[in-house]
Order: sequence, then C-alpha cells, then structure tokens
Amino acid sequence: MKLKTIIKYIFFIFIIAVILHFLDFKEGGRWFSSTQITNIPDIKHEEYEVDVVFTKGERENVLEQLKLQHHYLQKNVAIHPEQYRDLITSDGWKELKSTVHWLKTFGFESGRVLNDMETAEALIHLVERDGDSLSLTYLSRIFNDIHFYLVDSNNQEVWGITHAYGSNREIRRLNKYIEKNY
Repeated sequence: MKLKTIIKYIFFIFIIAVILHFLDFKEGGRWFSSTQITNIPDIKHEEYEVDVVFTKGERENVLEQLKLQHHYLQKNVAIHPEQYRDLITSDGWKELKSTVHWLKTFGFESGRVLNDMETAEALIHLVERDGDSLSLTYLSRIFNDIHFYLVDSNNQEVWGITHAYGSNREIRRLNKYIEKNY
C-alpha cells in the first residue's frame, strides 16, 4: 500500500511540474529563471531597474541613430556570406560600430538597453571574426526590437531578444549562443 501511495505522489508531482513548465513556457521563461547576464568577462552586462534612460538632450539623436542603423541592418541582414568581407569593410558597417559605441557611451545614460549595446558589440565581433550569419541576424533583431519600442511600432515583428524589452528565454538563448561562439 505504501508503494502505491508513493507512486501516486510522484505522479502528482510530475503532473504539477509539467503544468508549471508549460506555464513558464507561455510566460516567456520568466518564472524559473531571471538569469539574463552572460558569463563572458569581455561583455559587461549589469543589473538595471529600468529599460531605457536617455542621456539628457540626446533622445532625438538616439532615436534617429536607431532608425538609421535599423534600416541599414534590415537592408544587409540577408546578404550572402561571400559578401561579408565587403560588408565589414564598408562605411556603413564602420558607422554601425561607431553608433553602437556612441549609444553605449553617450546616447543612453542607464538601463537594460546598455546590456543590449554590449551584446551588439559582441555580435559585431563575431560577424567580423567569423563571418557569422546568425550573429548578423541577432544583431539585426536587437536593433529591430529597440526600434520597435522606441521609434516606430508599425508593421514589425518583435523577436524578444533584448534585455530592455525581451523575454528571459530569448535572452538566455542569445547569451548561450554568444558564450558558445565568442
């Protein structure tokens, strides 16, 4: 009789675990993990209480740069890997790198979006070093999501991979990808 009772309890716990896992999945992974910080020492992710804080007087410049870089990445995300050398030596790519640094240093004062700029720099590194198409795709998605929330929310798909506006599950997926390839 005790064995039957133990089996019933184990089965009950299993069912509860499956239900909780499903609910966590529906909630974007927020229930069981809040780990959004990468373990790579070169990437300086920090904990922030807010999504975005613009540097005083820079809001309009930031929004314009986000718009320009989002457009640039949308135009170049689908290029063939043989064209990467031309891409990463182009003036547009140099402008992208400069803009990411400017946004991180002068455009945003605080917020989770600074972690997104750190991630963007890591992805730029992977594109330049390896010609990695998925890194370029992730980079484009970061700018897509930030652009969606801060500049223009019309007719765009949101990927949910930014620290500022994403889900824990997607952020963890991106961090694991970077940790594996960095």
